[in-house]
Amino acid sequence: MTELAAAFARIPFLAGFDPTAASRLAGLTNVNYLVDTGTERLVLRIPGAGTSEYIDRTAEEVAARSAAAAGVNAEVLFFDSADGLMVTRFVDGAATMNPDRFRDLDAVARAGLAFRQLHTAAAPFAVDFHLFGMIDDYKRLLAEKGAALPDGYAAAEAAADATRQALEATARPLVPSHCDPLCENFLDTGRRMVVIDYEYGGNNDPMWDLGDLSVEGLFGPEQDAALLRAYFGGDPPANEVGRMVAYKAMCDLLWTLWGVLQHANGNPADDFWAYAVGRFERCRALMSSADYQVHLASIGAASGGHRHDSPRLAGNADHDGARVVPIRRRGHDGGRGGPTLAWRGGTRRQRPLARYRLVRGTMRSSRPGRGAALHQGGVLVDSSVRARPPAARQPGSTRSRAGAAGALGQAARSGLRGGGGGRERRMRVGAAGSPPAGRQPK
Repeated sequence: MTELAAAFARIPFLAGFDPTAASRLAGLTNVNYLVDTGTERLVLRIPGAGTSEYIDRTAEEVAARSAAAAGVNAEVLFFDSADGLMVTRFVDGAATMNPDRFRDLDAVARAGLAFRQLHTAAAPFAVDFHLFGMIDDYKRLLAEKGAALPDGYAAAEAAADATRQALEATARPLVPSHCDPLCENFLDTGRRMVVIDYEYGGNNDPMWDLGDLSVEGLFGPEQDAALLRAYFGGDPPANEVGRMVAYKAMCDLLWTLWGVLQHANGNPADDFWAYAVGRFERCRALMSSADYQVHLASIGAASGGHRHDSPRLAGNADHDGARVVPIRRRGHDGGRGGPTLAWRGGTRRQRPLARYRLVRGTMRSSRPGRGAALHQGGVLVDSSVRARPPAARQPGSTRSRAGAAGALGQAARSGLRGGGGGRERRMRVGAAGSPPAGRQPK
């Protein structure tokens, strides 16, 4: 029996169909098929070999179903958390977004409305996302490697520290968030925006999603304004605008450190030093602008310490200060014995993360019975696969970060989120380069 036939046999509503009629869709890690039953079109995702080593499919199911129930993700019709076999409903008549298509301000507004729906209507996800813990871990790893940082990084740290202080001093309740809003994770029907691929979905400050999309979509001021107005249903509060702008800078700072780590590890997939420098220069330019200081001041001045102005925000898990240290473990970095992370004194099974993928932040499960599970996100090296252009996709078609090279691992099996797709970290710096082509099957 073929792998496809075996998958059909496990899914009750597909058991009687001829698997040879399914057509292959794009996917670098998982294997994906478009299935036409005669009455509806579905997307079948067969998890790639070994993906259970680094993806917690139970946490993925929580995020995917929660987002679908909120009307944001594609409908999840079948999910086997034992290995991640999944069937979603094909989104008919939708265009896969890219920076070019996001020049349409109406499309930007639809993305803002989708974020608002996700943040206010979805049930809490299984894990939380913490940006600054991830940044700290990257900096520690780079220091241990003796890796050089881009010129001017030390001077820029003062502005980064001020940003951190402003955000942490006004910490807000976390909400279910996508956390990985590449343009290609948005499917636009012209009436609404479907947001797919919840591998990195976690409970987070909602302004991260808006700031990250702005960065990845190469948004200008008009697009940022359209996104914020749609999200808040009118003029956005000044403190929320400040948070979004701060996360734009921190998003670039995070990927700066990621890029330097790839360079330090000798990843041949791309010029990661140029990528890191480009990200850093954009981050530094934003943080050194006069407007940025105004935005930082507005975070504390308007928030009153802990006030937030967006709709209902779901409360989530607490966190503790477990210590994390690099360890060596064979097989997690393409055979070079690169570092992963383990809880000091712990005996939990170590698992690598998705190829080319970064799971950010120190996380603690908020699901009943799993409150003791702490996790640390990172990247698993796989330098044998080079970057490639995006291809047609639908919910369930996995992408991978182009050319990751060893970094952090996670410290416990439960709670790490997985998802139908993934982050292909294109070497896009500033506004240069052509936008990726749409990837949804026509």
